[in-house]
Amino acid sequence: MAETAVLGADRVFPLPDNKKYHFFICHHQGSGGDQAMILCGLLEKLGYLVWYDNGVMATQRNLPGMKDGVTKSECLLIFLSGRKESVQDGQSVADTAGQYEGTFTQWFCHEEMATAREQELRFVGVMETDERHCKPDFALEKSRACTGGADGGPVHDKHVEANLRLMDDVCFIPFRRQEHEV
Repeated sequence: MAETAVLGADRVFPLPDNKKYHFFICHHQGSGGDQAMILCGLLEKLGYLVWYDNGVMATQRNLPGMKDGVTKSECLLIFLSGRKESVQDGQSVADTAGQYEGTFTQWFCHEEMATAREQELRFVGVMETDERHCKPDFALEKSRACTGGADGGPVHDKHVEANLRLMDDVCFIPFRRQEHEV
């Protein structure tokens, strides 16, 4: 029998037998981690089952675990955010003098998107629109995805071009914080 999530007593969102989650949230941890956590909570409150990296066991927060999560999902939700950052004491931190980093500049995100394409998942886009909370820059996102690798090449040699098409093909709806807009 398929797992289901319930919204109220009269609405059910069934999943096929081979799926465990309605959504897998793909995001840049530094610029969109807080928003992804909020999205996860809102979706779960509505009755959806969500794979969110900080909501699963640490043993699943690796490439095989993420690919498994994508494969067991109905839809890949790309949360698009970005900021300039640098590395300090081994940690990425916001830095207006640093390099632009966002969802499409992350190697793991490219793997998640490629797995979703291979599994023929649907894509949903949500985008930060508030400058104060890491609104993405599409031009910098695309540029850094193509040149942000360690050798100055693409972040992900194999998948970057196909994944970048998602920025044009997916309609990114605005992320909203105020209750009446959610």
